[in-house]
Amino acid sequence: MNHDTIKTVEVPLEVERVPVFHDKELVFGSYQDRSKKLLGYLEELRVHSIEDILTFEKVSMTDKDYTYALKKRNYYFDSFGIPIVRFIKGEIPFYINMNINTDMGIDYSVYNRKHEKGCSLSPYVSGILVSSIISTYTKIVNVSSNKCLFWQHGNVLGLYFNNDIIIFYRRFGAIPSESLILVDDIILKNFELTNDIINHLESTDTFQDVVKYLKQQLIFCAL
Repeated sequence: MNHDTIKTVEVPLEVERVPVFHDKELVFGSYQDRSKKLLGYLEELRVHSIEDILTFEKVSMTDKDYTYALKKRNYYFDSFGIPIVRFIKGEIPFYINMNINTDMGIDYSVYNRKHEKGCSLSPYVSGILVSSIISTYTKIVNVSSNKCLFWQHGNVLGLYFNNDIIIFYRRFGAIPSESLILVDDIILKNFELTNDIINHLESTDTFQDVVKYLKQQLIFCAL
């Protein structure tokens, strides 16, 4: 089957890759929930390059039907596609999707492994989030199945928790937002992401408590 004419695919639960044409595969991974929706990326096997991202929806809600219909393709793979690829691979527990709202313009929403929509982010905040996720200087820690930290020394400390996002970011030049907490540069330079912090976050049950704890740790490092 030529990938330009894809309309449906058969993807049983144990299948992570589907051959397309003779030198390409659709990659779905094993991490995401497949009950309603399925994200995949098209990989060129000879050079292992990613050509685009495809969104499928399940044709039937019965458990034994593994047919998915193509709903959307991102022909122009860009930096916003990289978090989706990392999500498909199971490296991060969320992805970001662009929404066009006729009243409010463009915003970006966070989705979990069940493809459930969470918090909305402004284009500015989503840009910071994506930049930190794709940077080679960022340490990403999956604390648990619903908690993820991304830490770039001196620049950004981010938290994903149950489809909520909070980012501690440099005060200088930043635009305040609900998801963006601005802090002085010295605080982010002095902060260190330790195993004690990660272990504490693993046992903390609410988003508010996690944010409060991270605030305390940042302040402590500035003293």
